Amino acid sequence: MTDEARDICTEAAGQMASVTASTSVPTAIIVKTGDIKSDIRQNIVTKLGEKYGADKVKLLATAISETGAGLGTNGKLLSVLLCAFLIVFLFLIARFGFNGAGAGAICMGSNLLVMLLAYALFRIDIGSAAISAVLVSIALSTFSLAVIFDGIRSLWQDVGREDFAETANAGITGSVKLLSKILLAAGVIICVVMFSGSAALREICVPLLFTCLASWYSAVLLAGPLWALFGGMKAPKKK
Repeated sequence: MTDEARDICTEAAGQMASVTASTSVPTAIIVKTGDIKSDIRQNIVTKLGEKYGADKVKLLATAISETGAGLGTNGKLLSVLLCAFLIVFLFLIARFGFNGAGAGAICMGSNLLVMLLAYALFRIDIGSAAISAVLVSIALSTFSLAVIFDGIRSLWQDVGREDFAETANAGITGSVKLLSKILLAAGVIICVVMFSGSAALREICVPLLFTCLASWYSAVLLAGPLWALFGGMKAPKKK
């Protein structure tokens, strides 16, 4: 019923609407849209009344979400994303140099695109909860990259091979088992939260499961080759 009501509200409002069941009133639904005029709001009520009966549909209350700084949810999400991305990028530069940071930035970007794909596939509303999902996604991506990149860097400094690509392959092989165990544990925890938590938590957990898979793929199969393609690390000093 909520899916059907969502389609009706979206058509009536002329923009994407989110419809969820109320937890306090069993027979009520909560409709979330962007800024709309009162006549459009009434049009939503009218359309719902035509579908379910005018005597069964009544507007109980309206509210305007306060998201701060006039940005709206999407604007705030973009601001948080840019700030978090900048902080992580500076961390990668300090630890692995510009070449490593460039490779890591591409991997994190691909992971975020996979997470957004999950939102689109499962028709999950990108609301304030998406901010938490994005932050956790960036944290998972950064941790995955750090595990693989640290393995490559340690081997490069200890062995001192001239071919960085060869060293990267060896470093990835030595670190992939640890990364797989960590992301598998994270995936299990996310699944437990998803099946035992509220609907709001499930909306976060589904994209994060996609992020775990994307983080493993990008860290193991993309990060090392991209780092080598960008020039790798400077040759270590021979002892």
